Parts: sequence; C-alpha cells; structure tokens
Amino acid sequence: MRLPSLPLPLLAAALAAPAVLGCKSQVQFHVRPDDALNENRPCYLVVRNVDSKTYLEETYQAASLQVTAPDDSVLETAVVFPGTKKEISVSPPAKGMVALYVFFYHPTGDWKAIFPSSEATYDVVLEGSRLRVEKR
Repeated sequence: MRLPSLPLPLLAAALAAPAVLGCKSQVQFHVRPDDALNENRPCYLVVRNVDSKTYLEETYQAASLQVTAPDDSVLETAVVFPGTKKEISVSPPAKGMVALYVFFYHPTGDWKAIFPSSEATYDVVLEGSRLRVEKR
C-alpha cells in the first residue's frame, strides 16, 4: 500500500509542528483542593497577566470582577471543586507577571499569589478558604 505524498511545504509544516508545540514554555499550576475547600463549595480561580503595582493595590472586590467580566489580562479561568485536583497551564506573558487569584466565600488567609513570567511548575494547595503555593 502506498501512502499519498504531501507537497513539500505541507510536509515540512507537519513534521515541525510537534517540535514547535513541544518547545513552548508554560507556567503550570497543579491545583490541590482539600475536601473542606471553600466551606465545601466550589470556588473560582483566575490566572492573569499583571504588573506588580496592580497586584499589590487591587482589592478582593475589584479582582473578583474578572470572574464575570474578564478583561484582556485574564489568561485562564476555572471552577475548582472540593477534593478535585485540576491542572492549569498558561503561556508566560512577554511583559508583566503571572498572578493567580482564588475567590473564596469567606477568605481566611491568602487568596492571591504572583509569579515570575518564566517557565515553572507550582503546587497550589487550597486548604479550606486559604491559598498556599509551593514551587516544584
């Protein structure tokens, strides 16, 4: 059986695609919520491209608007359920930093974290109504 031949440019693109896709750097978050997450309720998680000034000055209420009306800074959103792990990957932005926000019913500790815009992997531990991050 003879396979159909492809035009040279199409063949080159097909062969290069896996290499290009595999080389793309990512910021990865391994989200690990406990069973008591958010008083046994799902919560929203938002990953954004921000500068350090925005990150430091933004209030919980202002940041939470990104859940219902996301702007161009939003890289990814997710709903996280108690006891259910989730994997999130985003491409690092060329400018700014990557910020992760978790919106709890009643936050009792950290609810946001900021990361350099470089390839890395983090464990995001959600315990009750607080956020804890560990670099892998």
